Amino acid sequence: PAEKMGCLALLKEMYRITKPEGRIIVIEPDVRVYDSSKPFLMKCFRARCEYSYHPKKGAINLHKLLPSIFESFGLGDVKPTKYNIDVSGKNQDKLRQFYLNWLRMMEPIKNELFSDGIITKEEHEQAKLECSNIEESDYIRQTIWIIEGKKEMPGNVSQGILDKLSSLIVEHYARFEEFDM
Repeated sequence: PAEKMGCLALLKEMYRITKPEGRIIVIEPDVRVYDSSKPFLMKCFRARCEYSYHPKKGAINLHKLLPSIFESFGLGDVKPTKYNIDVSGKNQDKLRQFYLNWLRMMEPIKNELFSDGIITKEEHEQAKLECSNIEESDYIRQTIWIIEGKKEMPGNVSQGILDKLSSLIVEHYARFEEFDM
């Protein structure tokens, strides 16, 4: 499906503009490993994830596919690195910034989430209030992956490689048609 190939087009362009011996780095969240002490904020974040990573829109576990995709593009020295982020209410300013970032990620799609009945405007307002009322016992936990690879030879990615990767992604989506947040 065309909407699932946007990832390949983006990576193809990254590969094209990267000089030989240059590095391509992608940061990808593991949206299944997110948690917070704020219930309305979590509900809003999960709604965003369900919307953004719905099988027809994005890969819930793209971080698992990226190393193979990088290698298929001919990138060498491919390294996926997992980072766990854990911020407590003891650092209120930092935690507030994480919470506000979660809300900012929702901005482009919040009206669609409201109209689809996935979350209400009241729940979104409650999430905003939760961001301003932080206690020492509050927390946020999330996992991100940084995948990097080195372009070892000049040139562009061949159509054969893109066709192979397209079938890999379509197969991946066939296996992950539904997920439970």
